[in-house]
Amino acid sequence: MNYAAELDRMRKRYAAFPMKEKLIRPDWLKAEDRLNVIYEEERRLFSEGTVHYGCIVQANVILFKAFPRDNCPAEFVFSADKTMDDKTEVLSEIAQCIYNCKNNYDSPPPEKYKDIVRAVRDEYDRSSFSFEISAPKAEICFISTIVFRSHIPTGVLKGRIIPLLVHPDRKTAIILPQRYWSLAMRVKYAFGGLR
Repeated sequence: MNYAAELDRMRKRYAAFPMKEKLIRPDWLKAEDRLNVIYEEERRLFSEGTVHYGCIVQANVILFKAFPRDNCPAEFVFSADKTMDDKTEVLSEIAQCIYNCKNNYDSPPPEKYKDIVRAVRDEYDRSSFSFEISAPKAEICFISTIVFRSHIPTGVLKGRIIPLLVHPDRKTAIILPQRYWSLAMRVKYAFGGLR
């Protein structure tokens, strides 16, 4: 599959008919939780947000099961740099490295991941981070968000690569609702996910 071409299709679909409906706040979300930025910035996210690939770093285990149907938190890495449109394997490698560091207390994580690993270990931190990579040259962002099950085919997380709608200031993102996904992306996701 040509990931860059599929991403371009999804961007065009979103640009033609951007989201307008309000996102439903889950009952578990407390007032002090940083995930509230999704709701505070919802209008700007919908009107100015851009579509990029993200890769799951970690997600609430409930999201990998059909029931219960709760919307839950997850953490992603993504890049808004055009050079990363077809570099999903780079995002996967970064996400895997961060996740592996989460459970490895024997050796310190790479310096550029240190704060991210601390946030991932905490699971309630919800901080956002960004860092540069050199091959390819790009800025990589790490964010916490809420996965709205209605936004993904089958309502269950599969694979690791997911199209995201990213806030213009990169302070938050949501999974791009499936109605904007290309047919190839929906089919590939439904039959095993995007790796």
